[in-house]
Amino acid sequence: MNMRKLILVLVLSLPLMATAGNGKPVKLNFTEWIKKNIVYPTQAIKNREEGIVYVSFTISENGKAKNVTIESGISSALDAEALLVVNTMPLKSMYVDSEPNKNFILPIKFSLK
Repeated sequence: MNMRKLILVLVLSLPLMATAGNGKPVKLNFTEWIKKNIVYPTQAIKNREEGIVYVSFTISENGKAKNVTIESGISSALDAEALLVVNTMPLKSMYVDSEPNKNFILPIKFSLK
């Protein structure tokens, strides 16, 4: 049986909010992108680790996450996976010249089913 079918990784439905270059608010929900790109660490599965990892970050001019840190973690394995997925998220549309150091916090929920 495929382990991916047994494991449910959810991102809380709290969308990231930003303003586009035109000053209009943009609501971004990364749930689907994260579900497709996150891998539940084998060690975390063996240890039955679950919970929410809160990751904070800012966005660089080239649309990459920077200053990525764990605000509240669960375990080294789940924290590392959350950091990896945030570091690879496509964020270009969220960068705003007038707010280059805006901080975001993304909750990522890890849940075994």
